[in-house]
Amino acid sequence: MGCELSGRIQDIPVRALLKWIRSSSRTGRLLLARKRDRGCIDFLQGEIVSARTDAGYPDIGTILLENNTIGLEQLQQAADRQRKAERPAPLGRTLMEMGWATEADIRKAMRQQVDQVIESLLALTWGCFEFHAARAGADNITQSVSEVLREADVRKYFTP
Repeated sequence: MGCELSGRIQDIPVRALLKWIRSSSRTGRLLLARKRDRGCIDFLQGEIVSARTDAGYPDIGTILLENNTIGLEQLQQAADRQRKAERPAPLGRTLMEMGWATEADIRKAMRQQVDQVIESLLALTWGCFEFHAARAGADNITQSVSEVLREADVRKYFTP
């Protein structure tokens, strides 16, 4: 599927884009760019599956290590399993299959990662965006756009 919507962030702010994707239950990828800074958010039926930027926010494995959910050896074994798999599952799914993390653990880590990325992307006041529709993938853990936006607002107003 192709580009469904594109434009300038100064015309349609990131917050409005997220709300449009949520309210219309879109599945796909939102690409955001400002000069060399790039970010993307993946959606499944209007909910966030993942978010990342070139800024280098911690990956899920690092967050799980920092939260003491898994150990370094477990992370290495899961990464080895992914490398050897013909069709590797996401790291969180692999850790759940190996019995080292629960879905709640993965959701918490994903939420931490997504919150950091979304907060940085909401700060964009200019640049460009594209939303590319995609077919729904199976077996994705999603996060509510509304909750992510609410958390970003709380941190914005109550973080010193």
